[in-house]
Amino acid sequence: MFLKSILAGLTLAVSMTGVALAGDSCLDDTSKAGRDQTTAAKFRCATCHQFDPAKPPTVGPNLHDIYGAKVGADAKFDTRYSKSMKDAGAKVAAWDDANLEAYLRDPKAWLVKVTGDANPVNKMPPVLVGKPQADIDKAVVEILAYLKAIKGKADCF
Repeated sequence: MFLKSILAGLTLAVSMTGVALAGDSCLDDTSKAGRDQTTAAKFRCATCHQFDPAKPPTVGPNLHDIYGAKVGADAKFDTRYSKSMKDAGAKVAAWDDANLEAYLRDPKAWLVKVTGDANPVNKMPPVLVGKPQADIDKAVVEILAYLKAIKGKADCF
């Protein structure tokens, strides 16, 4: 019951931000759990990122085809990437599960590890900073699943 209340609150919050969620065909799972997963992933990312491939990037790069893409190499966001992110792109092949998971959990720590720079520059905060580990773990799983599901699908945003 408590989880239902949280998910209902997230859905209401997302609908108030104008993020389109109804009829999302991006996840193969069309169950309520699949829809909740889509809602949660979008809610956490949509403040700073676009999902519609036709829209330009905002604060961060467009996430539509980020899964599997070269790190720090989105041509539409290129001039806005920090030197740290471009350096990471020179050392990491692509945004795969391991890199995305580590980056979502702690972007600065990931950049330190990948680039060797003790003070990397980056705007993205960790996912759900200050929340219980179980909530962070769940958010990371949801976001990864959504990013994989929308890759290459023009109608998934």
